Amino acid sequence: MSYSNNKRKLFILDSSVISELVILGILEKLDAYKEILHAEIIMPTSVRDELYNDNKVYSVLKSHIEKGSFKVIKPPEKIVKELGFRFFGLGDGEIGVLTLAIVNQEEHTRIVIPLMDDKRARKAAYELGFQVHGTLWLLIEFTKNRLIGKCMALNLIKMLPEHGFHLSEEILRDAIRKIQEIL
Repeated sequence: MSYSNNKRKLFILDSSVISELVILGILEKLDAYKEILHAEIIMPTSVRDELYNDNKVYSVLKSHIEKGSFKVIKPPEKIVKELGFRFFGLGDGEIGVLTLAIVNQEEHTRIVIPLMDDKRARKAAYELGFQVHGTLWLLIEFTKNRLIGKCMALNLIKMLPEHGFHLSEEILRDAIRKIQEIL
C-alpha cells in the first residue's frame, strides 16, 4: 500500500521489526525512510524495555533514540490494561504499540501505521481498524524509495527465515515478486 495522502505518517515500532532490521544491518534505513516521508517514528516504553536485554539490538536502538530518530513514549496505563484483557496473550510491547496507535489515531492529524510482525498482533491491529505493516513491507518500501537495491532486498528477504522469521512460501514469493517488479 502506498500512502499519497497529505497527512503525515506516524510509524509505531514493535520489537520484532526493530530486531529484524538490526540483525539485517539496516535499521538506519528506517530513519532515512522516515525523512523521505516526513514521518515520525515512536515506540512504547515496553518495546524499548523488551529489547534492553539484547545487547546488540539495544545498543543500535539506543543510538537512534539518543539522536532523536525514534521517540519512546509511555502509553496510558488504562488503555494498556483494557487491551491486555481484550487481546490476552499478546506481549507487553505489542499491547503498547496498539495502545499508542489508538491514542494517536484519535487525533486525526496523522496516518497511524503500526509496524508489527507477529501474526496475532497484526490480527489485533486489523481488528482495531489499522493498516498494519511489518518488516517485509519495509524492505519493499526501502527498495521503492531507493534506500536499498533490488539485489540487496532479495538477499535480505531470503535471509529472514534463517533467524526464525516465519513466512509462508506464498508470502515469500509475493514479496520477491513485488521487489522484482520495482522499476
